[in-house]
Amino acid sequence: MNEQEKKRVGSPKGAFREIITKAVCGTAKKTCRYTQLLDLPGDIVASNVLGTSVTQVRLKEPEVTEARAQNLMSVRVDGQFDLHVWYAHSYGRSTDVIKQTVTFEEILPLQDFDGHSLSLVDARAMITRVPQCTNAMVEKSGGVKIDFELALYAEVIGETKVWVRVYPPEQDDEES
Repeated sequence: MNEQEKKRVGSPKGAFREIITKAVCGTAKKTCRYTQLLDLPGDIVASNVLGTSVTQVRLKEPEVTEARAQNLMSVRVDGQFDLHVWYAHSYGRSTDVIKQTVTFEEILPLQDFDGHSLSLVDARAMITRVPQCTNAMVEKSGGVKIDFELALYAEVIGETKVWVRVYPPEQDDEES
């Protein structure tokens, strides 16, 4: 068999091949709002909140779950961050900072899960908007109430099939 004949052997014109690959099979996003109450140490009574800051934002490995009743796929995202609150006390004569670790858990329903993947391989989550304080106020008890929000995004990666058209090598040269 010469080279020309070898080139013609293979897929007929317009044939398709099936490729199995990893692809994003579903995504989810959600804006979450929380309220955190901070008790101050000892007999300190806050008179004013002077500032807030969020540091050390961490996410755990997300987990794909299925809600049996609705037959919906979702991603569970767990995480935590450190919340720092600067406040005045003793009638505004002193200030101090309190730090508290805040944990959160959210279930993000997949909005566009195709359901045709061969197997679910992986899930990943990310924070698209870091936690931000939306309101800070002193409670009547002298503690501090902080409202904050953050935005999450998750993807589910699965094995799926893709069909591609196969052309003989000499046809590639003609079309170029």
